[in-house]
Amino acid sequence: MLSRAVRKLDGIDLVLCGRQAIDGDTAQIGPELAAQLGWPQALNAAELRFEGDSLLVKRLLDDGYDRCRVRLPAVVSVVRELNTPRVPTLKGYLRAVMAEVTGWDVFALECDDARLGLKGSPTRVVSTAPPPPRSGIRKHLNPDQLNELLKELEHAPNS
Repeated sequence: MLSRAVRKLDGIDLVLCGRQAIDGDTAQIGPELAAQLGWPQALNAAELRFEGDSLLVKRLLDDGYDRCRVRLPAVVSVVRELNTPRVPTLKGYLRAVMAEVTGWDVFALECDDARLGLKGSPTRVVSTAPPPPRSGIRKHLNPDQLNELLKELEHAPNS
């Protein structure tokens, strides 16, 4: 449905989306949208800079950052570090509340019902569970080591 909406909007060069949703935590929207549009993608963008018909992207990785270049049009998923939202002015807030927002339903976008919702999702979340509670740090000490530790704690300054 999103790819149909993007195609319906003429002249779109860049689609920004969040890193992942909190419901299924699958992080599939950006990559799936890029695949459906046939556009290049960059994931986990922490910084963006336009350069001609390309976008320079600083991407957040598990162990740091890397940089890549994607040609426009492109789909980019972003991380929190990309931007700090401003608090809107009253005038800006009222302008946003009064703004006309165009919306399309599945009929206007001519979507196949079999490709929507849970039926159309390429992923399935089998189950979710909270992480197990963390236990305290355990250290096995022999009696001499325990006495040594108690002496250190006894003479340690109170903080």
